[in-house]
Amino acid sequence: MGPLADRTQSEPAAPVRGRAPSLGLRPGVAFAVAGDGRLTVSVHGTPVARVSGLSSALSQALADLESGATSILDEESLAGEFARLPQTVRGCVLTAVRLENRTLALAEPLRAGEPPSAPVALEPGDLVRSSRFAYSHRQNDELLVESPVAGARIIVLDDSLGLLLAATAQASRVETLERRLASVLPAHTVREILELMLGVRVLEVAERESGEFPSDSDPVLRQWDFHDLLFHSRSRFGRTAEPFGGIFPHRGRIEPRSAVRECHAGQLVELPAPSFDDVLERDPSLLMAMETRHSCRTFGEQPLTLDELGEFLFRSARVSAGPALPGFSPPLPHRRRCLRTRAVSHRASCRRS
Repeated sequence: MGPLADRTQSEPAAPVRGRAPSLGLRPGVAFAVAGDGRLTVSVHGTPVARVSGLSSALSQALADLESGATSILDEESLAGEFARLPQTVRGCVLTAVRLENRTLALAEPLRAGEPPSAPVALEPGDLVRSSRFAYSHRQNDELLVESPVAGARIIVLDDSLGLLLAATAQASRVETLERRLASVLPAHTVREILELMLGVRVLEVAERESGEFPSDSDPVLRQWDFHDLLFHSRSRFGRTAEPFGGIFPHRGRIEPRSAVRECHAGQLVELPAPSFDDVLERDPSLLMAMETRHSCRTFGEQPLTLDELGEFLFRSARVSAGPALPGFSPPLPHRRRCLRTRAVSHRASCRRS
């Protein structure tokens, strides 16, 4: 498979021309202009930042976003000033689809510092369908629609989007979707939502000449499976703003499960531990072991002796107790102390040497 970066996050088609995208505030965020002219940023009623030095026009435009005003990016001077704002402020402003006084959907960048997502223009005859990499899930009290090939995701804020998302499971013309959802959403709103979905790449549009979708024709995307790509997008640095790695979110709240499984019922067999000096004397060198090793795909006729089984498990899978990870002790070279190891014997034919 080709490189994950670049190829799976290539630029979509041209953004919507002739108008700036609608903007909205992240749920729970509010802007207010104080008496001294500073802009106060609040999250769920708690002030988290105050910004000074803004023009009165930009401060007011940001404060008006709660009511759906979109003049920030319409005017070139305000757009330039907005781009220079701290990330704590810009990250609260998202691309939005609004219907009258309702915000239906927001597009949230997945990486810090990303500008608001730009919708991508669609024509009535364009053939669209949801990406096979797109998925939805709940986070806190929000329904999110995202894709591991995208740098942004959709925050669903209105029930009517559920019908539209379901309708895009099959390839359909834009004009067909507008007619099917006419009883729920106006045609221009359906178009705006589809254009925003295409901008964040949870929707794909077929080539107008060949009728092929990118996920069917791109040689890199065709080789990726949804779960494989999702794993990479959540475990590689730079592809998401979400925390990942050894963050231990439940430390101190949920006791870890024991690394050692409870003993099975049945007879226990004491396994002899090998002598380190004996092993050192007869073991081949690292070079010889690497050059002569090979994988056996068939079972031998003679089972392991008890001594051989004990040495094999001691050198590859022994366990002990430690303060950091209870019950786990990898067989590192510096752990030369012989440990008492128990294993359950499931085979009576294990020969004793």
